[in-house]
Amino acid sequence: MKNLDIDIKEMDGGIFLSQNNSGICLKRWYKEQLPMLKETLIFFDFCRETAEDLDIEDVVIVPRVYERGDDFVMMDYDASAISIAEKVPTAVQQAVLDKLLAECDREGSIYSQHLKRMIQQKSTFVRISFTTGNLVIAGLEILEEKSTSEAMIETKTEPKVDKPTFWSRLKGLWS
Repeated sequence: MKNLDIDIKEMDGGIFLSQNNSGICLKRWYKEQLPMLKETLIFFDFCRETAEDLDIEDVVIVPRVYERGDDFVMMDYDASAISIAEKVPTAVQQAVLDKLLAECDREGSIYSQHLKRMIQQKSTFVRISFTTGNLVIAGLEILEEKSTSEAMIETKTEPKVDKPTFWSRLKGLWS
């Protein structure tokens, strides 16, 4: 049996593009990432249902899975899609992202929190298709919630100080 070369390396596995259908791929998870396979498929279901509930399933594309093995899936794949970190969303795309974020806040499940962080932190798995202009949720990335200080460094904002801090009160005692 011939070993295939990976067409695209992702953080959780390799993508093997179909020679016969440009919209289908075989994704094989790396051994150390295998526990993520099931979680990713559940996440896809959550994202698809959320898009349908918000009536935005025509602009938020979530891969359909056609076959599943122990370490692989055969699924939809848009090779033209790139991360929102690399392409600034249009006003319409940003409005859809904002709608998803609002739903994530309302819904509150672990999967909605993953999706929220992925959007806010511009995950490589939240993409924009060059072919269709649609948003594509291409995988699950577990991101830690950023601390307030990390978020301030990123946005270069200063924290609001409503009342004196411990150190400023202590300093006042000595002056």
